[in-house]
Amino acid sequence: MSKKKSRSVKKRKPSVPPAWTSFWEKQTEAWQHVVIILVLLSVSIGFFAPIHFSSKQLIGGDTIHWSGMANAMHSYEQQTGIKALWSPNAFAGMPGYLISYPLDIPQLDSVFGFLRGFIWPSSHLILLLIGTYLLTWYLSEDKIASLFSAIAFGLTTYLPIILIAGHNSKFVALAWAPWLLLAFAYGLRNPSFKSALLLALVAALNLRAGISRSPTMRDSSRPSSGSLRE
Repeated sequence: MSKKKSRSVKKRKPSVPPAWTSFWEKQTEAWQHVVIILVLLSVSIGFFAPIHFSSKQLIGGDTIHWSGMANAMHSYEQQTGIKALWSPNAFAGMPGYLISYPLDIPQLDSVFGFLRGFIWPSSHLILLLIGTYLLTWYLSEDKIASLFSAIAFGLTTYLPIILIAGHNSKFVALAWAPWLLLAFAYGLRNPSFKSALLLALVAALNLRAGISRSPTMRDSSRPSSGSLRE
């Protein structure tokens, strides 16, 4: 009976990236995501730099019209200290919650509502950019292509147009749209109660914008009544 020769088992050495590998590819995946998010943050702040770093303001036409409609309600609240439930000067009167009725109970989007008071509209543009990046990366697994896809979508001319027109709710809804699609794609690949709950959560955030048709709508808003003023 022939004896089997014992073979020495060599331990495999951990794979080392070759010398020609670029500096970017040598970094960990988490670090690459962090760098890309910082780039997107810089794009968001830089795009609206005249608003953040000067005395200019983005004044939308519909925002001015809204101020006129809500003026009677605000005057009533200042005089009585009670929230107005009816607006007497809009379309011969209409419910006040359709115009201005801030909620006392914190909502899912309260954090972004807080940031909106300081760095609007970058507060939601960065949300849109990161959401688009994560969506395209989840579908393609290409970080660089996803970065440029996010920038291309975030800097499309439609977004400044609706901001100048004063369609702020539409802009907020579009900022949540990539996250809604990401949750939907995740649910298709990983059907479970957790994915359904995630989709419901993001859908609620999108609906909280106040205009549910934005993710699928086609609009022709014009910036005729708004401007960037000192």
